[in-house]
Formats: sequence, structure tokens, C-alpha cells
Amino acid sequence: MAIIQDDAGAKLAQAKDEAARFGKFYTPEGVCRLVARLTGAGNRVLDPACGSGAMLYYAREELGAAFYAGQEISAESVALAKRNMPDAEVVCGDTLVEAFDW
Repeated sequence: MAIIQDDAGAKLAQAKDEAARFGKFYTPEGVCRLVARLTGAGNRVLDPACGSGAMLYYAREELGAAFYAGQEISAESVALAKRNMPDAEVVCGDTLVEAFDW
């Protein structure tokens, strides 16, 4: 039991470290790659709550889509996503309130 708790504690500490480095709510690389693979190839990718752009970044690596777009409510995160994915169209807005015409 102690091994599981220690392992869980280590994973939690790692997740907190990643969140501090990558954004308020960070989606781990493995999850981003899995989601990209599950959605399949296409020529357009939209992330309606893109944060720092990690999902868009890994979708590009996994799928090689031609067009990437993201919408994020936090202006600070939008700036980070634009730095991480300069070839993506990233806008500031609340996806639950404002439609993103892509």
C-alpha cells in the first residue's frame, strides 16, 4: 500500500510541477497524443479551451493537419498558446458564450 501511495504522491507532485511550468490547467503530453490519435486524421483541428496550446501542438505532431485553431478565455493563456503554436489561429473568448467561427 505504501508503494501505491508514494507513487501517487510522486505523480501528483509531477503534475503540480508541470502545471506550474505549462499553465493553469495542464494536459499531460500522453493525454494530448492519445486524444489526437483517437480523433483521427483530418485537415482541421479546433481546441475550444486551448490553454497554452499543448493539445494543438501534439495534434500537429500526431496528425499533421493543415489548420489549427484554438479559443481560450484567459488572455495570458492566449499569448502563451500563440507563442507555442505560431501557425495556429488562437483567439480570446469564452467558448460557452461566444461561438468561434472556424
